Amino acid sequence: MLLKQQEFKRKGEQAKTDKYDTYLSQVNAIDQTIGTANRILDSPGFNGYFGINVNPFGNRYLPGTDAANTEALVDTLKSQTFLANVQLMKGLGALSNAEGQRVTDAIGKLSPSISEKAAKETIKTIISVTNKGKHRLDNKFSTEAAKYRKEQAAPSSNQSEYSSLWGD
Repeated sequence: MLLKQQEFKRKGEQAKTDKYDTYLSQVNAIDQTIGTANRILDSPGFNGYFGINVNPFGNRYLPGTDAANTEALVDTLKSQTFLANVQLMKGLGALSNAEGQRVTDAIGKLSPSISEKAAKETIKTIISVTNKGKHRLDNKFSTEAAKYRKEQAAPSSNQSEYSSLWGD
């Protein structure tokens, strides 16, 4: 009887850990998405990548330019990993099907041929809808969210345990 109780308790603790891990991975994915979207908006190459570029020798496709850096950020945002995270967010209830489709469509629109204004609106849509999903996750996983915020606010205890062979 005691063995069954211990097993039941262990399974309950594992379920809590799994729930927290799911929450944490989603929050990290959302934060990464929002961060990438903001970096695109703030990128010095934004205007060189999106919109009209009448100069056939423009820097849009030259490696090492600000526009090329913006292109890399857009590619990151459009990656399959992000699209998979949108599906997971829908599965967890953070995004409705319509919101998930809205984000997926917005990502599909990001192209160097759209205007700068349209690109900004599209990226702001991605940020806005993704933020709504994050707030829903926080509400749905309120216990996990509180634990996460507490861990983020607490100073890292790992720093005091670190020692170096060189006396750092």
